[in-house]
Amino acid sequence: MRAGKQNNSAFGDFVEGFCLPAKAYKTLSHTPGMRTFALMPIFVNVLIFIGIISFFFYLVNRWDIPDVEWNFWGSSVINYLLETFKWVILVSLGLVASYYSFTMIGLVVASPFNDILSERVERSLCEKNHSTSLPIYLTASTAALSTFDSLRITLRQLFFTLLALPFLFIPFIGYLPFFFISAWFSGLGFLDVGMARNLLRDKHKKGVISEHKWKILGLGMAMELLFWIPFLNLFLLPFGVVAGTHLYCTIDWEKQFEDHNLQAPPNYKAPKLLHPH
Repeated sequence: MRAGKQNNSAFGDFVEGFCLPAKAYKTLSHTPGMRTFALMPIFVNVLIFIGIISFFFYLVNRWDIPDVEWNFWGSSVINYLLETFKWVILVSLGLVASYYSFTMIGLVVASPFNDILSERVERSLCEKNHSTSLPIYLTASTAALSTFDSLRITLRQLFFTLLALPFLFIPFIGYLPFFFISAWFSGLGFLDVGMARNLLRDKHKKGVISEHKWKILGLGMAMELLFWIPFLNLFLLPFGVVAGTHLYCTIDWEKQFEDHNLQAPPNYKAPKLLHPH
């Protein structure tokens, strides 16, 4: 069934999106040569994460808490506890900040490598005569456009994240707005890799995002939950790119253009799955 037919329930769409990382794993592990194209974005993402953590530890180390002068034997213990409290609280906040910023930064900085991976995934999933391979003279502009679109999504995510800051004062559930915001924009960012790489603009994307919002949210939530796994999260961003490309390839783009009276971009070839579901 083509994804544009809208026969699935919201829950069914959410589950389908949530299961996309599993399909991504199958593609990466069973398609010859695919893992090679995932190595470069993984390498970039590891460097990004190390850079973020190292910079944060540098700032924490530079921030000295003045020693409190106590006129009794326990003053050194109090000062030690204050220093320990600084590291425990600030390092915890730093790790949380790194978690919420990792996807945003990774999708922007590693955008050219994500494009290459996404293109190879599309070629493996779709009919050869429909799999997109842009002319050489468009490669540089496409990479720049893809990076720009990733940056726009990142800035929107940052805006809504700042709006959600007051919710942190609500005990227990205050982090939930951050999680849902991160999940939504993560799913959207992974889907956008395929859309931006094929020169699809906002007018082409708007209707698709609205129709497939539950799949996007499901994909984003699955990836955000996986990102909580220590150390393994450093290697997961390519899985999101592959999963987002899976979603891109299931959309009936020709129908989307027809329904919204839109013209396809120059040189655009709508993906045609080898094995439609």
